[in-house]
Amino acid sequence: MYIRQSSGHLKEELERRTLRLPLGAVQDLAKHGLKSLPEYFWRLPASSSGRFHSLEENKKAGLVLHTIRVCEAAEVLMEAWPPTFNAESVRLAAMFHDVGKYGFDEQPTEHTLKNHMRVGAKWLEEMGTWFHPPVDVLTVACNAIRRSHGKFGPDFPVTAEDWIIHLADMFALHKERLG
Repeated sequence: MYIRQSSGHLKEELERRTLRLPLGAVQDLAKHGLKSLPEYFWRLPASSSGRFHSLEENKKAGLVLHTIRVCEAAEVLMEAWPPTFNAESVRLAAMFHDVGKYGFDEQPTEHTLKNHMRVGAKWLEEMGTWFHPPVDVLTVACNAIRRSHGKFGPDFPVTAEDWIIHLADMFALHKERLG
């Protein structure tokens, strides 16, 4: 899929992905979550060091581009995975897996946070208190976010949802190597 890499087009593409969630609390949470993100989420690169992401993802709006690529990879993995996972949780986790990268203060942190997976999961849990999505959907999504870095992070993937998000993140990180 070709994605126009301007922050406006990327934002629209990510907003369209909320429509893949069923109507109700989960979709409402995703829509409100996107609207609640700090402005800088839409314009910053995926990595402050430039070491861990593709060249495209290390440009302006690269974090959003990376997020969309993770969403795409998660969809492909769900097609191939045995049906032992919660698709709503996977889609929610893919959409918000890196929201904590630069924190949630008025100004972004200078460098991406090493614990951004836990920061992002905590943020999504707090957002969930306003919309009351099914507890299992939210809990599984937050756990998948916490475990999204696999052996490179503090928490290792356990469930199918965790593995789908971790692998989708890895595929998105290495898009240029995969072709």
